[in-house]
Amino acid sequence: MALTAGQARAYTEEIAAPRVEVFQAAQQVFEPEGVRNAGSSQSWVESRWIEDAVTRERKLLFIKKTLKKNMARRFRMKIELADKEDRTQVKISGKFQERPLESRPQAPWRNVKRTPEEYSIERDYFFKILRQIEINRALGTDKPPVETPSA
Repeated sequence: MALTAGQARAYTEEIAAPRVEVFQAAQQVFEPEGVRNAGSSQSWVESRWIEDAVTRERKLLFIKKTLKKNMARRFRMKIELADKEDRTQVKISGKFQERPLESRPQAPWRNVKRTPEEYSIERDYFFKILRQIEINRALGTDKPPVETPSA
């Protein structure tokens, strides 16, 4: 049984590139928003909160009317990397939260059930990483830094 976009927990794909190269590209993709945290073993990287606004629609069953509400949304992306033979498995998962756009700044953020739109945001970040790898290779900056043994 296949999962739909709403049921999937993360976007997962494999890239024919070393983990260090994918890690470097992921950090570069998150540079505009900022990197919140990164694993010392170069196995994961997490962005800072990214904020935008969305319009949510809710249909009322008995009245046959659609209510629209503008919401402030923030999300944080986490990219986990794992070595798979000659490839790197990339798992991109987002944490999505919303609150009414008109609410006061101290209003709490609520975790939201993911929609296909949120899943496509995760997929878009995967393609951004792929583009960044291509750019790095074209510029000749794909060579990972030489790791020196710790003394």
